[in-house]
Amino acid sequence: MTALLEQDDLRLPRQPGVVRRFWARHEALADGLIAVFWGLPAALVTLVTLMMRADSAAGRWGAGLATLLVVVACIGIPLRRTRPILGFAVLCIALLPVPFTASGPSQALPVFGVYALAVYRSNLAAWIGALVVEAASTLYVWLVAPLGTTQTLAHSPAQWTPVYGIELLAALAIGITVGNRKRYLAALIDRARQLARERDQQAQLAAIAERARIARDMHDVVSHSLTVMITLAEGSAVTAETDAARSAAVMRQVADTGREALAGMREMLGVLGGGDSAELAPQPTAADVPALVERFRGLGLPAVLRQEGELPADAALQLAVYRIVQEGLTNALRYAHGPTQVAVRIAAGAETIEVEVDDDGLPGIPTPSIGARRGLLGLTERVSALGGTLASGHHDSGAGWRLAAALPRRATPGKETA
Repeated sequence: MTALLEQDDLRLPRQPGVVRRFWARHEALADGLIAVFWGLPAALVTLVTLMMRADSAAGRWGAGLATLLVVVACIGIPLRRTRPILGFAVLCIALLPVPFTASGPSQALPVFGVYALAVYRSNLAAWIGALVVEAASTLYVWLVAPLGTTQTLAHSPAQWTPVYGIELLAALAIGITVGNRKRYLAALIDRARQLARERDQQAQLAAIAERARIARDMHDVVSHSLTVMITLAEGSAVTAETDAARSAAVMRQVADTGREALAGMREMLGVLGGGDSAELAPQPTAADVPALVERFRGLGLPAVLRQEGELPADAALQLAVYRIVQEGLTNALRYAHGPTQVAVRIAAGAETIEVEVDDDGLPGIPTPSIGARRGLLGLTERVSALGGTLASGHHDSGAGWRLAAALPRRATPGKETA
């Protein structure tokens, strides 16, 4: 169908030559040349032939009318590109005077129409057009044969059918080849455009996913650390006058927490900046949860940890467990009023891993949120990426708050990274 060039692992069609590119850019010029060098001789042959055979004024008028029909048929030459069916029908008008003229270029005008149907419409339309024009022209020649004599008829029915059939088959072969190549190239170009759009969409989706991941990690680092620092600073302010040593120790904890947050931010920005000198620390795992709970206990939160079963070694799954517990304890430290217990439960079953953070804070004390719910949104995205579910809300009594997640033990690979 078309020559192909090997380029890496992609097979591309060979570019059209200089001549084909020229005619593709100057379609009007090509149609004009066909009309002049084919349509004009067809009209002249029709006029001269019929005028030489005319022996009366009626015959001369008939010659003029036949020549006019050929000229009108030439209008189908430019029409065949944009409206191939209409152009084919107009070109077929040139067949009307053919039985009375010598074999000339006028009978080839419908052949151009069949070629145009194959190139600009479809192969089926070209076959139908060829069969219709062959049958109609044969029937027409047979009908007009009794009206003339051997001197007035240029074609006998027995000669017309096979000769014109060969011409139409040649037009079909060339038109189908050119049309298939044209449609093949159009499909390649359309596919390339689709791939380009899909590539851009994938890049946009990847950028959105990366921004969401960065926002989650930034929230986990900044929100947790700031909550701890604010709680420690408030406690230090309360004990500053009565117990200066304890206040100083608390402030040192504030400084340590700030340094940890700063180190986490520096590592994150180093990764985003692509710097080779960025020292990367391992992400937290479920093994760090007891230390996390103990840290909140040191802040005065009555946190209790209960673990059941053994978690799988999947890094993304363990990081998700840690972040869920961290978010639940941070929110309890912020918003729970007078809780006597904050229960942290991690249960690793055969198919599902359940993580719950449940506090029994006092009801009826509204606390305005000081965040933008980004933590819960980030957790929802993280858990959903692993194929799990997340739920949060007050108990039916209105007291306390419960954060619960269910994660599949075998997370879908490649959807979430540490």
